[in-house]
Amino acid sequence: MSEVPLLSSTELVRILATFGFTPVMQTGTHNHLFHPETRRLVTVPSHPVLALGVVLSVIRKSDIDAKEFLRQATVH
Repeated sequence: MSEVPLLSSTELVRILATFGFTPVMQTGTHNHLFHPETRRLVTVPSHPVLALGVVLSVIRKSDIDAKEFLRQATVH
């Protein structure tokens, strides 16, 4: 996978929204987003900068193609 940029939780939620994920609830400092077609639920912690492992985990759990995700990340 190409170099994954450092993202804030707000940026990650915005990118996920472009792929059809919508926020469904917030538990403490974690935002939960749901995709109605794939029925996948992903959790994004609210932090100014997310660790690389967190971003990679969200990409895997969302079942988004890594290249498409990176393309959207560089657009924002």
